[in-house]
Amino acid sequence: MFDLLVFSCAIASVSAARNYDVSDTLNIQWEVDNTKDIITFTLQTTVKAEWIGLGIGEPGSGSMPGADIALVYKENGKYVVKDTYCLDYVLPTTDQHQDWTLINAEELTSGGLKAQISRPLQTEDVHYDRSLDKSSALPNTLIFAYGSLAGGNVQYHGGNRWRLNINLFLDINYQKELMQKSDFDTIIVALNKNFSVPSDETTYNEQNLFLDNDEYMMKLGDRTIIGIEPVVSEETESMVHHFLLYGMRDDDEGDLIFGGASHASAVVFPDSAGVNANDFLNIRLQTHYNNPSGITGKVDSSGMKFYVTKAGKSRAERMALLQLGDPSVALGGNELVGVNSRYLFECKSLPANTNVNFFARLGHMHQKGAKFVTKYYRDNKEVRTDQIEFYDFGYQDMTFMNWTAQPGDRITTECYYADGKGVRFGLGSKNEMCIDFIYVYPSDKLDTLFCGYEAGDGILVSKEVVDSITHDFGSGSSPQKPKHKKQDKENNTAKYIIIAIIGAVLVAVLAGAYVTINFLYRRKHTAKFSQLAMEANDDDAYIN
Repeated sequence: MFDLLVFSCAIASVSAARNYDVSDTLNIQWEVDNTKDIITFTLQTTVKAEWIGLGIGEPGSGSMPGADIALVYKENGKYVVKDTYCLDYVLPTTDQHQDWTLINAEELTSGGLKAQISRPLQTEDVHYDRSLDKSSALPNTLIFAYGSLAGGNVQYHGGNRWRLNINLFLDINYQKELMQKSDFDTIIVALNKNFSVPSDETTYNEQNLFLDNDEYMMKLGDRTIIGIEPVVSEETESMVHHFLLYGMRDDDEGDLIFGGASHASAVVFPDSAGVNANDFLNIRLQTHYNNPSGITGKVDSSGMKFYVTKAGKSRAERMALLQLGDPSVALGGNELVGVNSRYLFECKSLPANTNVNFFARLGHMHQKGAKFVTKYYRDNKEVRTDQIEFYDFGYQDMTFMNWTAQPGDRITTECYYADGKGVRFGLGSKNEMCIDFIYVYPSDKLDTLFCGYEAGDGILVSKEVVDSITHDFGSGSSPQKPKHKKQDKENNTAKYIIIAIIGAVLVAVLAGAYVTINFLYRRKHTAKFSQLAMEANDDDAYIN
């Protein structure tokens, strides 16, 4: 199932309840209170489950590390919801600041579990919670799991886990309506033609889909591509890693028009932009197969769906992918400098002759990639930062930007690698890369679509060994949770009692001092005694 990612949206003033079958055994429903900015989820399994979890993943990655997770289970015979977070593939850690509220939970007669929980869209816990922005076109990455308890403790979920990209704030029918734009006409499906996947660990298969005499090219004609969606064969789903799609001007030169993992969501371009077929002689699909187990006998027919306009209908602005970092893998053959390392690349000046729109981006590394950071500078001041703190080779997604870049902007790309000793840069799955893909339009306003190491006005600034790879998420202090009023009242009562006891003790001490002073100095120091007694009375009045 692939979900369409869209450029713009409108949010209804009142959110109707929506539901989605995550799997055959798990359904979710949700609704948003746009007045209070609170979202409510209802999770229900059709099979036995003693705990259930819902996680808000990091955009661009969306795996378990970096996720903000709500867990519902029984504790001391009563259902509870725990606000937790994960920094690795381990049992989630309980957050000090509990922001989820349990509305209801019950065991169903089928043995399934039904739980209803709610949370503010934005919380004060910026280091341990993931925000939900209802004004963004960014899809939300959600993860789900359920399982059993042992001794009251949450046990490993096994295969009962799922990942979903969906915008929680759009009408569920919006994806269907999206293709009813005034210039949309049809969908063309172009696939690898029964490609026998080799037993090699890494294979790149290139196929020219739209040649002059090709059936697909005849269908495409002079149309404009306004949306692209990966299609993966069930038989080779575990082997197809990612796709690159090029619009070729000749046999050697072309524009990259799509790049993404096999599970990536579909991309729908903004209304003014698209890929005009007339700009190219053919369209080339490159498929990366990752086959570490050396499986044989698998035939792949994966490929792309193209959402296209009516014949002869073009869009005003051309869309393409700008490549930063090390776009041509010029570091190929070089070994990573250490176990944990950081590489910093720079595009010294954006090669544009006018303002251009940065629509969406995809940070790409391989198996040792750990963190990906892109920073944007204007007049030597940092104006924007995008990062994937918990990069995962198996979970790569495009994130939306909707940001205007200006000519001369300086852009840096940082790639962090963990446990990479002995690994070299290269094209293989066990090699490493550092490429920042950014959808930009109008792309013809750029002098080149490459700006990185040995490409355009780009350089490798530095490479260094780092002791550790730090994250903003999961670090820092959680805000203190406000106490319940009843608890405040009880605490205040105890405080007043303690103050009263201390006051009584001090009064007694001062009274004893008074008696002693009176006995020793009454005759000779009457004036001095009177002064001390007056000070003692003043102190008592202050304490009380």
